[in-house]
Amino acid sequence: MLVYSEKINQFTKVLTSHFRRIMRQELGLTCHRSRFEWNGHYVPFHIVLFEQNNKWGYFDPSRYQIALHRSLMNYSLDIQLQVLKHEMAHFLTFLKYGNEVNDHGPEFKEQCKLLGGNGIERAYLSLPEVHKSQPNPNQKILDKIQKLLRLSHSQNPHEAQAAALKAAQYQQEYNLGQNDFNEYDEELIYVCMALEAKKMTPKIEAIYDVMDLFLVKPIVHRSKGRTGIEIIGSALNVETADYMAKFLSFEYERLWQDFKKNQLTEKANANHRKSFFKGLSLGLRQKLEADQNIQGVGKELMVLKNQLTKQLHLVYPRLSKQSYGGKSLNSDALLAGNKASASLQLRKGLNRAKNILLLSGEKK
Repeated sequence: MLVYSEKINQFTKVLTSHFRRIMRQELGLTCHRSRFEWNGHYVPFHIVLFEQNNKWGYFDPSRYQIALHRSLMNYSLDIQLQVLKHEMAHFLTFLKYGNEVNDHGPEFKEQCKLLGGNGIERAYLSLPEVHKSQPNPNQKILDKIQKLLRLSHSQNPHEAQAAALKAAQYQQEYNLGQNDFNEYDEELIYVCMALEAKKMTPKIEAIYDVMDLFLVKPIVHRSKGRTGIEIIGSALNVETADYMAKFLSFEYERLWQDFKKNQLTEKANANHRKSFFKGLSLGLRQKLEADQNIQGVGKELMVLKNQLTKQLHLVYPRLSKQSYGGKSLNSDALLAGNKASASLQLRKGLNRAKNILLLSGEKK
């Protein structure tokens, strides 16, 4: 997942300035605020940080995006620039050769030489032991405890208690104090692409309409040849919403196939499909909002909604208002989808999501 915070944004701004400097001084390219000139074209670029991956970095050609591991914030500038240049070499290789060459082949090494060489061409950089600040040797167990603490806020009292007890057990076993958790004091915002396709589909549109019910902020993200739902929020909520988006995608398709086979009296078309999915999401929203009213959590949800709006602005400060076009819906398919939503067993999906997250916390 991508991760953002005030501190992280300041760090990526510094790296972005180094990106511009390298492009101008070492490669002789004209580089603007968020684009550089390449063979008569303006090419966008973005630098972001991520977590939960064993790579130091990667280049995403569909977004013209360089992603670096958050732990690099603990290392010296020399090491940070070494990894940055490695990914810049991937960027330049893609611009020159597309996806037709090997990731670390001669074409890539050629770009590394243009960027100064010095070992940046190695696929898995060997990071030295000496750097500005030593990473916490208990980092893995700290991450595990944080995941358990997030689960300790579950609405399931047994699950919450079990997670809290396990977190306390780890903290005592490893003799961890408050100083070990200082880096977690800053609020972190996580971003994940939940569903993705070559273009926007009726099913993705419909699932987008209910993603906010899982305590995240969804946006429609479009990049080169890809469109999908990007979700923003806390780590636990993003992980849960990501699982639920995939769960709903499977369930929506299953219910549509059942409706098409057993209830639809005319030949199915794209408008039937779109209308049925829209009905599913309308029914699901009505059901979950009714549950929230019964639980009396409206005030808490309003606070969270305002918080998510602020988080969205931190991730995408210049995001314009989003909308996607639609056409008239088939009333019969819409009503059928609404009725079919009653058979969606969300509790089963949510329980699976929480069990998976808890197990992943145990195995790290």
